[in-house]
Amino acid sequence: GYDSDIKFYRWQIKADYKELTDELKEILKTRRAALKRHITYFKEDAKTDTLIETDSMKNFGELKSLEVAKRSTAGNVLELIVHFENGSVKVENEYNIRKVLGCGISEIIYQDGSKGNTSSLIPSAFCTVEEQKDGTYLLLGGGYGHGIGMSQYGANYLAKAGYDYIKILKHYYSGVEIMNKY
Repeated sequence: GYDSDIKFYRWQIKADYKELTDELKEILKTRRAALKRHITYFKEDAKTDTLIETDSMKNFGELKSLEVAKRSTAGNVLELIVHFENGSVKVENEYNIRKVLGCGISEIIYQDGSKGNTSSLIPSAFCTVEEQKDGTYLLLGGGYGHGIGMSQYGANYLAKAGYDYIKILKHYYSGVEIMNKY
């Protein structure tokens, strides 16, 4: 990759959500208020033992687990399920997923070995989400940002390698025609 020398190229996050049920619920409520179609609440129907859509997380109880339910062909998380004792929340949209997973960051280790712990977002949704035996999570990922379009780091590398802006744009956006309007 053209950006393989940046610290975000590969990273791992240690995350602990055990004591964050209220914070997670607040993030989910806030994100749902911003764009309802990307956050869906489901409660358990005791009669049919199925999940039915609901408008509230009332009585959902404590956080049980996080589950990646859907990925893009490139590997980005497209759908995250947050399981509570009495319900679940389906989280869609790259920013929402990064925000939910980011609230539990206890440490991030970058490719270069440097560490951090101050972000409220994970660097990208291109990651795995693995529950550990102690109930914490290990997120292994790569990149920084939404993962769509042109990489600023990659474009910088190509420019240093002698590519002009037209070649860089055509590298990231195939089939485009660059025209001078003036």
